[in-house]
Amino acid sequence: MHYERFVSDECLSLLEPGGALSHLVASTQTPWAKDRDVFPDLQLRRDDTIMLYAGLTRPLRVCRLKKSGAIRFSADKFYERQGRGMAWGERLEPIRSEARVGVDLKRYLKSVELSPSALAKEGRAQNWLSRRYGVGRRAADEWVAIDREIVIGYQDARERESIWRPIREWAKEVARRLQNDSEYSGKYGVALGVKAIGQELDLLFWDPASQCFWVTEVKDGSSAKGVYLSPLQVAAYTAIWRIFTRDYPTDALNGISRLVDQKKRLGLIAEDVALPDGLLPEMFRPLVVVREPNSRSTCWARLQEVMSLVQSLEDDLKCGPIVGNLPVWQLSDERLTSLDDTWQRWASGEIAASEV
Repeated sequence: MHYERFVSDECLSLLEPGGALSHLVASTQTPWAKDRDVFPDLQLRRDDTIMLYAGLTRPLRVCRLKKSGAIRFSADKFYERQGRGMAWGERLEPIRSEARVGVDLKRYLKSVELSPSALAKEGRAQNWLSRRYGVGRRAADEWVAIDREIVIGYQDARERESIWRPIREWAKEVARRLQNDSEYSGKYGVALGVKAIGQELDLLFWDPASQCFWVTEVKDGSSAKGVYLSPLQVAAYTAIWRIFTRDYPTDALNGISRLVDQKKRLGLIAEDVALPDGLLPEMFRPLVVVREPNSRSTCWARLQEVMSLVQSLEDDLKCGPIVGNLPVWQLSDERLTSLDDTWQRWASGEIAASEV
């Protein structure tokens, strides 16, 4: 297993001041042209790849080819159609074409219009959380947004199947119980087990005050299914992080530390962020964030039921207690606050959102 979400020193130098790609870092300080409250979100990836996110979409992907040192631009198709001067797919020598690259990037990022789906549902929330607790972090004891759209890697397909498949099958079994057991009276719909969990975790935060990592799923308040299935998802993602940390503690810490160090060099994470010297599995804890929650939704009572079922079956994951007292937070009006105690009362119909 591995967590390689960092780039080579050669690639990092292109992003630093004076580098051919330095405007990418600078762009995170300026909102998208047609969406003045949304900022580009720069993330580092393995194999010398840089992603620029807008909500759930990628207006820009930059890949440095390690053998030649050339760079190549790509993007989601919606955006490639807008950037006619971006030389999509061409190999560009960063030294010789530095001026051209800078000019093209500035022109493109200044004019691009975001996809209608970019900021739909949880897209806007993910973008805001990543920025607010990344470059926008205000105090030393605040959370730190380490990464988003997170995938743990494996040495090969065999290792992946031996580790991830049992977790995936566990999640499918929980979903099948919700779908088929008579006590749930068919209220959870059909085909839940087909895709109980995806491949990517939404966000990973470091909490210096609690000395833990928050394994975070972000849901939109308009999606009842997304909210009430979230305990199942965060339990699975927390389990894989605990297994990774248990079996490969040095690799887990090195992967997180290298990413954080590179983001510090680029000014995407504050210099004062200090990670622990070692990792323990129980340091990875689940968290659910709901954007603009609906207090009158039936999702809260179902959330209670799903949480209870997940908790009753989580011993099968062999990763210790996970979803007991699962923290649920709300993101409303660009404020992140705890819903603990509140959502349980919503589940029983005691109070409305206006009373929070």
